This record gives sequence, C-alpha cells and structure tokens, in this order.
Amino acid sequence: MTDARKPRDPMFLIIAGTITAIFLPFALAFPPTLLQKLAAVAALVLAAAGAAALIMRLRRKSGSGTDIRR
Repeated sequence: MTDARKPRDPMFLIIAGTITAIFLPFALAFPPTLLQKLAAVAALVLAAAGAAALIMRLRRKSGSGTDIRR
C-alpha cells in the first residue's frame, strides 16, 4: 500500500533555524548560570518557532512566495 503524501514546505524550518542560529550565541553568552542558559535557549526556540509560524501565515494570506501550485 502506497501513501501518496505531498511534500512538506521546508520554509518553516529554514526560518526557525535561521532565527535560532543568529541569536543562539547571545542566549548562551549572557545568562550567568546553566539553568538560565537552558531557559534562554528554550525561550529562543519557542520565539523562533512562533515567528516562523507567523511569517508563514502572513505569506499565505498575502499570496506572496514561490508556490506555483495555485
């Protein structure tokens, strides 16, 4: 039995990964304790995922992007 799934758009992971990569050094450098560093990294990942989801939603509403399957 074959499962014909359409391929996922990797844009969410690209955006979230970029935001995380840019701000990760700051999240690790400034908090003084290990627990605060872990909390900062967790907050960074959540903020990056939220920002990526918002960007994806706004791109879908405005009709911009490279999606040619309309």
